[in-house]
Amino acid sequence: MDGLRSFLSYSNIMSELGDAGIGLPRDVVQLRMHNPLWGDQYEEERNQLQSLLASLRVRFEHVGSTAVPGLDAKPIIDIDVALDSFDHFAEVYDLLIQAGYEYRDDASNKERKLFVKGPPSNRTHHIHVVEVSGACFDRDLFFRDTLRVNKKFRNEYQDHKRELAQVFPNDRKSYTEGKANVIQRILDMAHK
Repeated sequence: MDGLRSFLSYSNIMSELGDAGIGLPRDVVQLRMHNPLWGDQYEEERNQLQSLLASLRVRFEHVGSTAVPGLDAKPIIDIDVALDSFDHFAEVYDLLIQAGYEYRDDASNKERKLFVKGPPSNRTHHIHVVEVSGACFDRDLFFRDTLRVNKKFRNEYQDHKRELAQVFPNDRKSYTEGKANVIQRILDMAHK
């Protein structure tokens, strides 16, 4: 019976994903094999964000695991929206809220402001507002690019993510915190 319940729960989640193949319920950790269409989903969202934020100087980057071919990932598109300065954050905040994004305040992180897209039952995008000259933006790009070119690091990171996903299938915060040491170790080794 538990197997049937798990299958039905998985089927309900999959049916909510639609044709795009992206999205998960809030807090659910479920990894999928890399899908080349995730790049198309990034481009589509970037185009919408470019139109929305046209009055500002903004740089967009596809970051996170969906941006790394060959890497399993949660099917949620992560996008860095890099501003020259957080002086323009209030304007970005207003435009994103009006467009239906939800702001997820994290007072502990001064370098990144998070917005999510999609209802809690199917989060599809994470928009990270950062400063283009900030360490957070540099780190996101360096980590993404390192995983794209270094199969050993990519496999190590993937194995660690798979283990965490089994331990924390409904606790995204613990899953994310559990990746921190491996990410830092890979960054340290890649900088050598």
